[in-house]
Amino acid sequence: MSGIAAAPKRYVIAFLLTASLVAVWGVGHRLYDGMMPLFVGVLQLSPLQRMAAESIYSFVYLIGAIPAAIYARRFGYKAAILLGMGCVAAGAFTFYPAAETKAFSLLLAAVLTTAIGWVALETAANPLFVAFGSPERGVFRLNLAQCLYPLGAIIGIFASNWITRQGIVLPQAGAHLAIAHPYIVVGGFVLIGAFLIEENEFPAVARERAPGYAAIFTEAARLLKNKLILFAILAEAASVIGMGALWSSPMRFGYILPQDCWFATHSFMASMILFALGRFAGTALMWKLRPTRVLGGFMALAVLAAVLAALSQGTAQGVAGFALSFLLSITWPTILGMALEGRGVEMKTITGLVATGGALGGLVLRPLHFLLGDTMRLNFAVVAAASLFMALFALYACRTKGNSLIKQR
Repeated sequence: MSGIAAAPKRYVIAFLLTASLVAVWGVGHRLYDGMMPLFVGVLQLSPLQRMAAESIYSFVYLIGAIPAAIYARRFGYKAAILLGMGCVAAGAFTFYPAAETKAFSLLLAAVLTTAIGWVALETAANPLFVAFGSPERGVFRLNLAQCLYPLGAIIGIFASNWITRQGIVLPQAGAHLAIAHPYIVVGGFVLIGAFLIEENEFPAVARERAPGYAAIFTEAARLLKNKLILFAILAEAASVIGMGALWSSPMRFGYILPQDCWFATHSFMASMILFALGRFAGTALMWKLRPTRVLGGFMALAVLAAVLAALSQGTAQGVAGFALSFLLSITWPTILGMALEGRGVEMKTITGLVATGGALGGLVLRPLHFLLGDTMRLNFAVVAAASLFMALFALYACRTKGNSLIKQR
């Protein structure tokens, strides 16, 4: 029986519609990053304004995850998802007046509204994937849905490259409106998706509500005393730091690989494709193996690959670096899923806490990048340390849940 089929068959469409949102926020994340040079050129952003525009996502994820969890807890998963989709659509359409007026304030409003929508979507959708069916398949379902993220991210990279490098604009449109066109498409797609989600039947858990707001703070305080939850928060931060340290390097991998190699000329796209393949492979393994075993095995290999990359040079360093994109791919959803497993109504609060931990990791990245500079060996050392920490989390989760890394199911 599949992870989806563990829920009644009439909810399969609801699961697939919700999972499609993962691809959409993959598109949104990478589209924004890839189009930043165009934003800078069209709106004539100063260095300080560019820094603010680049940092707003991390800031919103840091302060927005807990309020999003509170909203989802109070009004239900489905209501939180629809709120998030509304914010994403509103923010996406605001890019048009921002492009038309070239006003930095409108750009910030568009990005802020969109980021709030992404946070609300992720905070509600991720635990809902776990709750969609049988508890023993919850982590598998979360990883299965998250397989769509790198596919959306690849689309976002292609779209941003197409627009920024080719100068593509719609007929009779000003060049400055090129930054608005993809967001109009995203906003329209999200509105259609919101209609379909509203019209389809979801399981009762999607409408589950908790009265009042005060209880969530007591619940959060209690959860922070749980060693596994606290470990998961720190492990999620390590995941973001590790991926950030790694992906600050792939653009330089091209200089250490043979120049006639496709990986050398398309280094970041190659990393993202390997990331997608790793997430699919890890999810497939979770069909037969416990997620703790898969995460522990992937992280053990990641430590070895990162140490090899840090100590070697040339082709060996490049190959090890690319391999890390494959191995680190499952960390974010698997760590979150292991924290959510068997937690019932507490899953919304846990998601908010763990997402905040990931956002803190993202904030640590900026000063860390400044300290590490352009030294790839130091970046790989950070990846090794982060991978080791996540391996220890997998081992601790095995012992806490009574699932040995060695014992077969």
